[in-house]
Amino acid sequence: MAYLKRIKKKYKSGTKFNYYSEIKSVNWSKNKLVPLKTNDEDIALERHEEVEDFEHQIKRGKEFNWSWLSSSNKRTKIKKLTLEELVKQFISTHKTNVRQSTITRYKCSYNSLMNVLGKSCPPQSLNNKSIETWKKCVVQQGRKNNGINIDLRSIKTLLLWSKEEGFITKMPKIKMMPTESKIKYINDSDWNKIMELDIDDFYKDCFKILRGIGVRRSDLVKGRIDGQFLVVDAINEKTNTNKDILLTDEQLAIVTKIHTKRDETLSRGTSVETFLANITRNFANSCKKIGIYEEGTTTLHCLRHTYAVREYLKCKDIFKVCQLLHHSSVTTTEKYARLNINRLEQDFPTLTKVSKVSKLRVLETKKVETNTHNYLTSRLYN
Repeated sequence: MAYLKRIKKKYKSGTKFNYYSEIKSVNWSKNKLVPLKTNDEDIALERHEEVEDFEHQIKRGKEFNWSWLSSSNKRTKIKKLTLEELVKQFISTHKTNVRQSTITRYKCSYNSLMNVLGKSCPPQSLNNKSIETWKKCVVQQGRKNNGINIDLRSIKTLLLWSKEEGFITKMPKIKMMPTESKIKYINDSDWNKIMELDIDDFYKDCFKILRGIGVRRSDLVKGRIDGQFLVVDAINEKTNTNKDILLTDEQLAIVTKIHTKRDETLSRGTSVETFLANITRNFANSCKKIGIYEEGTTTLHCLRHTYAVREYLKCKDIFKVCQLLHHSSVTTTEKYARLNINRLEQDFPTLTKVSKVSKLRVLETKKVETNTHNYLTSRLYN
């Protein structure tokens, strides 16, 4: 409901009252004030009634050119929303609920969209044709399909929100670009080569812990130590869930070292993003030195893939690997089960030997148990 509000204001000629229409909504942290631009109560009431006529649309985010605020307008008209204004409203609404890195990604995606369609493009013109126009343009610019799909997911989020808020009436169909779902992991031979390189031991420790516990780089750096656990709070986690990763004594020492280095770096004014980028760049350079670098494929995330395939090779249980990776659905993890198990055994011979020894011990244990059972049974019936 809208309320007529009178605010006292001092002028050189004396104290006067300015009138406003105050609109309240449970979805707003702050009430909206529409200036009525008058000190006359009768005129204020007349203008306030006009605001009340549009109150429902104001609460849905519509902007208006009020008749009393512009001499060129004889009557109140809805202000045409532009794509730039839509993006600003979306960012403002979401910046308190999502991570800063996500907001940064949104901004990059929407800037790309506005560069092609124009900042003044009306939201209602966002349809299948305009999205395809943007896709063709960025492909011509040399963008990779994986990067385009990241932007498409951000654009889809914007459009879904716009549909819910009433800024658009129809949701366009977002067709993702075709990509090759390639899993690149670091086999034992290449891993040993990386560990033998003449690089800073700090970065080697970063590589070791990422390969050893399978977390994302942001989880490692933004997490905190609690006893024997690396704790990643939901606000810093991709799936918005808390993580508790149990560490060995050796792993705990490495994580402590990384966090100490992080704090020292941040105290000098360096951002977390720069700190993370340095780790990524050193890993890419290491892969280039040993000749296994593939542009667009060889990233720090390869170490998470390495952790996943190693764990799958150990247990052959994709549901357990899903839990270890903290995936929200086993569907995401199933890609590791589609890898050739014989190839994995070849790429991780040390792990395969340990696995075979464990299997032999299990078979020997079962054999002993069977012989004992047979012996006891024969004594019982003889």
